Amino acid sequence: MKKQLAAAIPAPAKIVGPTLIGRSQIREIQTLLTKMDFNPGDADGQLGQRTTDAIKLYQKFAGIDVDGKASRNLLEDLHAVAETMAKGG
Repeated sequence: MKKQLAAAIPAPAKIVGPTLIGRSQIREIQTLLTKMDFNPGDADGQLGQRTTDAIKLYQKFAGIDVDGKASRNLLEDLHAVAETMAKGG
C-alpha cells in the first residue's frame, strides 16, 4: 500500500534557481532595459530576439557573463543599477 501511495504523489516541481522567471519579471526586465536605453522592444513579457539582444548588450556593458538569459540575477542587477542611477550615482 505504501508503494502505491508513494507512486501516486507527484514529484515536486523542479525550481531552476535563478533562471526561473515569469512574464511579469520579463516585462520588468524589458522596462528597466528601456529606461537604460538598451532597446528591448515592447515590454510585453515575451523573451524575443530584441529582448535577448538587449540583455546581451547590457551584460557586455555591465561586465557580467553574456548569455542573453532573463533571470532573477539579471533582474536584481538591473534594479541595483536603476537605483544607483535614480540616486544620481
